[in-house]
Amino acid sequence: PAGLPIPGLNAPGARPPEAAAPKPPGVLAVRFDQPATALKTGAPLTLNLQIDNAADLFGAPMRLKWDPKVLRLNDVSRGALLASDGQQPIFTRNIRNDEGEAVVVLNRAAGAPGVNGSGTLLTLTFQAVGKGSTAVSVLDLSLRNAQMQPVSAQPAPAMVNVE
Repeated sequence: PAGLPIPGLNAPGARPPEAAAPKPPGVLAVRFDQPATALKTGAPLTLNLQIDNAADLFGAPMRLKWDPKVLRLNDVSRGALLASDGQQPIFTRNIRNDEGEAVVVLNRAAGAPGVNGSGTLLTLTFQAVGKGSTAVSVLDLSLRNAQMQPVSAQPAPAMVNVE
């Protein structure tokens, strides 16, 4: 029969459920997925550079540094974060193993909006070439939003010990 109250919906004095209050955005963080690693000489090592809580992220050019007597960088590949909406970002890399350095340029295409969320920015594939310890550091990180304004973040290095 029409007009019967539905418990909790149109009962006398019932109010519609309140929308959950918006949560404040998280703090942007850039980090390696393995902050410390130990491996044997000759072993491969994959490090992912992650970003947490990005908002309107458009570009992430950077320089990477490590001890070339301990590690050799075999490859740098683009993570999924800057392509999370299906648009392919501009991605270039210049690996200089003699210096233990790589320069990576990762930007969204002109006119594309920035991306939001968390995910992998880069995947680094190393080979352990000698005994010792090294930090894999992200230097000159220049995160930018879609208005080309700088976004501040300084990731801690990944510490690698090769036995």
